[in-house]
Amino acid sequence: MDDCERVIELGLIGGGKTRREAETLLNDHVRGKPILPLAKIAVDVLGALLMGADHVNASA
Repeated sequence: MDDCERVIELGLIGGGKTRREAETLLNDHVRGKPILPLAKIAVDVLGALLMGADHVNASA
């Protein structure tokens, strides 16, 4: 769970959010939520990092 949260956090920051904005989004939409949808988002973030955002079939 922590790994998914961290990947999503770094994706938000890398996408232009401040650390404070990312923290707020994580608290509101990630922490305490079911792991399966979060894992899919984390996979999409990693895919965007490795292959470019245009090649990721984002689910969110």
